[in-house]
Amino acid sequence: MKWLIIGITRKEIRDKKYHMPTDDYILLDRGDFGPFRKNDIDFKGDCFDLSLWTRIRTIFGKESFDVIMMDGGLFGMRRVDEIIQIKRELLKPTGYCLNFTSSLGDRVLCPLGRNLLFYKIPKRMYSVKYLEEVFDTMEAYSLADTLKKGLRIIV
Repeated sequence: MKWLIIGITRKEIRDKKYHMPTDDYILLDRGDFGPFRKNDIDFKGDCFDLSLWTRIRTIFGKESFDVIMMDGGLFGMRRVDEIIQIKRELLKPTGYCLNFTSSLGDRVLCPLGRNLLFYKIPKRMYSVKYLEEVFDTMEAYSLADTLKKGLRIIV
């Protein structure tokens, strides 16, 4: 399985001894917490930068990832519908997104062995249109859900 993981570096994987669910992964990170070795980050930049996602799609092509995992601690979080579309295009037909910052999808344990919950969203559900419909009908059970519903955050 090929994963695209956002918000984690190989330095963090080494230092914190994360259990990686696959050996085939690509990392995208801002690179704020170095120093880093040469290959600690595959794509250095802001995960909300459309040009970076366009570059990833150009390099890897459509349907190239089984999982796109977006870790927490995102700086400058904002919704970019074009990025949602590119992420959907990058997923294989049976692929899915794992988002720490979400209130949509099935709750699952962090695949890196951390005691955190993520939201698993299958590709068939990972579209702006579908997620907007979910926001329209969802009930908010927490302040975080109320904010996410009101702001319509999709990452």
